[in-house]
Amino acid sequence: MKAFGLLLSGGFALLFAALAALQLLHKGPPLNNSYLFAGPRQRREMDLRPLYRQSAAVFSLLALLFLCLLLWVTTGRPALIAAVWLLAGAAAVFAVWSSVREVLK
Repeated sequence: MKAFGLLLSGGFALLFAALAALQLLHKGPPLNNSYLFAGPRQRREMDLRPLYRQSAAVFSLLALLFLCLLLWVTTGRPALIAAVWLLAGAAAVFAVWSSVREVLK
């Protein structure tokens, strides 16, 4: 069971780190609600830099979260599970805050 937890958390950490890197390099579409729900005409007129930046930040936080989870499964240290919760809260707050800020522009 521990091996499954290691594989799952490590896989998600790598996935989110790769997505963060792609978003930082502006490769592919921005994986962002503002972009995904916009129509084709709106997408052509959008400034994509803030959307890439927002997506990269959230994916980076999620990569750190799963890295801490991987370390917690490996070591069992309680401080790491606290870091997981802190990073989950930070990712949620940042995603909501930056989305609201984009809408109010």
